[in-house]
Amino acid sequence: MRRRGPDAGDEGQGGDQGQRSNKSADTHGGASVGERPRPGNARSGLNPGCFPGVTPVEWRPMRTLLCTLGFTLALLSASPAHAQFANRSLGLSLGYMDFNRTNGLDDAFFVGVDASLYIENGFEVVSLSKIAFPRDTTDRNEKRVVGLAPSIGIRYLLMEESIRPYVGSDLSYLVVFKNSVSNFVGIGPNVGIDFFMSDSVSVGARAQYNFYIALNEKTQRTLTLSAGAAAYF
Repeated sequence: MRRRGPDAGDEGQGGDQGQRSNKSADTHGGASVGERPRPGNARSGLNPGCFPGVTPVEWRPMRTLLCTLGFTLALLSASPAHAQFANRSLGLSLGYMDFNRTNGLDDAFFVGVDASLYIENGFEVVSLSKIAFPRDTTDRNEKRVVGLAPSIGIRYLLMEESIRPYVGSDLSYLVVFKNSVSNFVGIGPNVGIDFFMSDSVSVGARAQYNFYIALNEKTQRTLTLSAGAAAYF
């Protein structure tokens, strides 16, 4: 009887070990012998190990659900496209008043304090209180006198974004301190525009035409031009 050499037996055992190694590599996601197995789904590259107890097959619908929830939350949390501004403002303005040399008054420069309060639907209540220094044409030297002109009115914003043109009307009162005190009540339309430099600061320009009326006095017609800045809060 012919003896089987040790080489033949070793070869058979090596074949069995090679098959077992190949099966082990397939089980670990295609890793070769000696290579560290890759966890999770080898094709998707995802790691369900972050979610204990979730198999690669169960991970796919869960991934789709998480992506859908994330997209929905992103839409709900997105801020509106238009800017949001506060409803109240307080500001300062500088301007010029042309009295057309009526009732002994001529051109005047003034400093004003502006305030506004937004109501709704584009309407605002506004106030402008001016300290003016008109020329007294009845004086030989045409010296400057002091006038106070508080007003209150309403305006409508044609746009409510960072650029705000508007139209409005004011009811005002004018008192001028000369040798005697003169009092007038006025009304008139105005137009203007505001530019927002930030959410809380704006600059603007305004034009107004007033009719000042007083007993036993000629009607005072006044063109007013001003520019200023305001803070919103």
